Amino acid sequence: MRDEKEKMEPVPLFFDQATTAKQFPFQQGYQFPPDCWSKTKREVKKNFEGISSVSRLNNLLAKKKTELRDRIHKLGEDDILQSLSIVKLKSALTRPIL
Repeated sequence: MRDEKEKMEPVPLFFDQATTAKQFPFQQGYQFPPDCWSKTKREVKKNFEGISSVSRLNNLLAKKKTELRDRIHKLGEDDILQSLSIVKLKSALTRPIL
């Protein structure tokens, strides 16, 4: 009974971001039941009913992941990345780009 309940409870979505020396989870603010997440494709399965368009959500998540990677690479190019702690890096990634 408990295993079935745990399968249905939503869990938060994290992107594992990695730099040359650091790896950290980056929470995205979305939660899905584990059976609605495809581990192989790394996207929300089509059977998820918590949103009107699963394809649109998957595209949004892919865009966010790309933006995070681009910002990490930009920090690396500017020689800022190596001096940042994980907390400061997460803060830098969540600030709006001006």
